[in-house]
Amino acid sequence: MFVFSCSAETKVDREDMKQGERAPFMVYINYADLFGAEQLCQMYLMREGFTNIELEKRKYIQAATVEKLKFKEKDVQEAVKDGFFIRMFEGE
Repeated sequence: MFVFSCSAETKVDREDMKQGERAPFMVYINYADLFGAEQLCQMYLMREGFTNIELEKRKYIQAATVEKLKFKEKDVQEAVKDGFFIRMFEGE
Protein backbone atom coordinates (compact mmCIF):
# COMPACT_ATOMS: atom_id res chain seq x y z
CA MET A 1 0.00 0.00 0.00
CA PHE A 2 1.15 3.53 -0.75
CA VAL A 3 0.23 6.74 1.05
CA PHE A 4 0.49 10.04 -0.79
CA SER A 5 0.54 13.52 0.66
CA CYS A 6 -0.72 15.81 -2.06
CA SER A 7 -2.67 18.94 -2.84
CA ALA A 8 -5.15 19.79 -5.56
CA GLU A 9 -7.50 22.55 -6.74
CA THR A 10 -11.24 22.12 -6.96
CA LYS A 11 -12.70 22.57 -10.45
CA VAL A 12 -16.11 23.73 -9.19
CA ASP A 13 -17.55 25.44 -6.16
CA ARG A 14 -18.16 23.01 -3.31
CA GLU A 15 -19.98 23.27 -0.03
CA ASP A 16 -16.77 24.22 1.80
CA MET A 17 -14.53 25.46 -1.05
CA LYS A 18 -14.67 27.89 -3.93
CA GLN A 19 -13.52 27.00 -7.43
CA GLY A 20 -9.72 27.16 -7.73
CA GLU A 21 -9.01 26.77 -4.01
CA ARG A 22 -6.32 24.26 -3.03
CA ALA A 23 -6.73 21.61 -0.39
CA PRO A 24 -4.26 19.11 1.09
CA PHE A 25 -5.00 15.38 0.95
CA MET A 26 -3.76 12.05 2.24
CA VAL A 27 -4.55 9.39 -0.33
CA TYR A 28 -4.17 5.70 0.49
CA ILE A 29 -3.80 3.42 -2.54
CA ASN A 30 -3.76 -0.35 -2.02
CA TYR A 31 -1.59 -1.19 -5.02
CA ALA A 32 1.82 -2.87 -5.30
CA ASP A 33 3.46 -0.66 -7.97
CA LEU A 34 4.50 2.96 -7.27
CA PHE A 35 3.88 4.23 -10.81
CA GLY A 36 0.43 2.63 -10.92
CA ALA A 37 -0.41 3.90 -7.44
CA GLU A 38 0.55 7.47 -8.44
CA GLN A 39 -1.65 7.28 -11.52
CA LEU A 40 -4.56 5.90 -9.48
CA CYS A 41 -4.11 8.65 -6.88
CA GLN A 42 -4.39 11.32 -9.57
CA MET A 43 -7.29 9.59 -11.29
CA TYR A 44 -9.32 9.25 -8.08
CA LEU A 45 -8.78 12.94 -7.23
CA MET A 46 -9.77 13.98 -10.76
CA ARG A 47 -12.87 11.81 -10.53
CA GLU A 48 -13.82 13.70 -7.36
CA GLY A 49 -13.55 17.03 -9.20
CA PHE A 50 -9.99 18.17 -8.47
CA THR A 51 -7.25 19.32 -10.84
CA ASN A 52 -3.63 20.60 -10.74
CA ILE A 53 -2.68 17.72 -8.47
CA GLU A 54 0.74 17.88 -6.84
CA LEU A 55 2.11 14.69 -5.30
CA GLU A 56 4.37 15.97 -2.54
CA LYS A 57 5.33 12.89 -0.52
CA ARG A 58 5.08 9.15 -1.11
CA LYS A 59 5.41 6.34 1.39
CA TYR A 60 5.22 2.59 0.92
CA ILE A 61 3.64 0.64 3.77
CA GLN A 62 4.73 -2.99 4.10
CA ALA A 63 2.00 -5.66 4.03
CA ALA A 64 2.77 -6.70 7.63
CA THR A 65 2.33 -3.10 8.79
CA VAL A 66 -0.93 -2.79 6.84
CA GLU A 67 -2.23 -5.88 8.63
CA LYS A 68 -1.50 -4.27 12.01
CA LEU A 69 -2.86 -0.84 11.04
CA LYS A 70 -6.11 -2.06 9.53
CA PHE A 71 -7.40 -2.94 13.00
CA LYS A 72 -6.69 0.57 14.34
CA GLU A 73 -6.89 3.02 11.45
CA LYS A 74 -10.20 3.60 9.66
CA ASP A 75 -8.41 5.10 6.64
CA VAL A 76 -6.35 1.93 6.17
CA GLN A 77 -9.43 -0.27 6.68
CA GLU A 78 -11.25 1.56 3.88
CA ALA A 79 -8.21 1.42 1.58
CA VAL A 80 -7.92 -2.33 2.07
CA LYS A 81 -11.65 -2.82 1.47
CA ASP A 82 -12.10 -0.44 -1.51
CA GLY A 83 -8.56 -0.24 -2.91
CA PHE A 84 -8.20 3.46 -2.03
CA PHE A 85 -9.19 6.09 0.51
CA ILE A 86 -9.04 9.89 0.23
CA ARG A 87 -8.80 12.13 3.31
CA MET A 88 -9.16 15.87 2.62
CA PHE A 89 -7.95 18.38 5.20
CA GLU A 90 -8.69 22.07 5.72
CA GLY A 91 -7.29 24.39 3.01
CA GLU A 92 -3.60 25.27 2.86
